Amino acid sequence: MLYYAWHDGTSWPKETVDDPTRGGRDCALALDAAGRPHIGYEDSAHGDVKYAHLIDCVPVEVVTVTGPASLPAGASGLYTATYAPPSATVRLLSWDNGATGARTMYDWLLPGPHRLTATADYYCAATTGTFTVTIFCQPPSGAAIQGPGTLVPGLAGRAFTRDQGRSRVSVSPWIGHSPAPMPSGGQDSTLPARSVPREQK
Repeated sequence: MLYYAWHDGTSWPKETVDDPTRGGRDCALALDAAGRPHIGYEDSAHGDVKYAHLIDCVPVEVVTVTGPASLPAGASGLYTATYAPPSATVRLLSWDNGATGARTMYDWLLPGPHRLTATADYYCAATTGTFTVTIFCQPPSGAAIQGPGTLVPGLAGRAFTRDQGRSRVSVSPWIGHSPAPMPSGGQDSTLPARSVPREQK
């Protein structure tokens, strides 16, 4: 264990410089012009020489997240985190989706409110900011029905709908035989008519 201690006029408070598994043998201490300590020491657990110095910590007072407040299900939104004051000694901005940095993308599939969190780590502590996004289902903007306009009695035809929005709803009624799957890629198509035996009464 390596500590740094100083006299405040009445007592000797101390801070931990390195954890107990690393040790702190053969230390050398120097103070810079601002009175901040700089320490060189041996990490006896790993046989390394290390250098530690005290960083002035300017706290983050607030983290603000901005971006779309609502999104269609499955759509992506770009979100940005900023902190104040700008002089805060932030070493890392991270997000609850695992991303790091000032910006990241989010998307959700389930409708409803979702909360995202950004965290600013400023060495001596961390401050978080949250943002709520409402996810909604995107309804079709319209539909078109295609199929034969007329049919000869006893012949088969097919009709289906194709929407104009994000979701696709298809209906394929058949006359005289079982439905077949819609063509791949959702391309509009029709089936050549063919004869069907009449039912026996």
